[in-house]
Amino acid sequence: TICHPKSIVSPFAELGIGTVLLAGSIISPFSKLELGCILNTSATVDHESYLNEGVHVSAGAHLGGLVIVGAYTFFGLGSSTIS
Repeated sequence: TICHPKSIVSPFAELGIGTVLLAGSIISPFSKLELGCILNTSATVDHESYLNEGVHVSAGAHLGGLVIVGAYTFFGLGSSTIS
């Protein structure tokens, strides 16, 4: 797992093995990222979201709270989703 020093991770979030968080990415409380997820520059995952393995959230993309994402899903640049 690699976290850029300018990423923000809640102490109540869970990060899977091999997760990569780039500069400005934010993981909110009670979110869980499984094996090999990537959060690119300034991407955000809000409260209580679940990202299955291999999810890639591109730069500037935002996931709202309580979002459940299937394995190997790709969110493009600047996209957003809500539950």
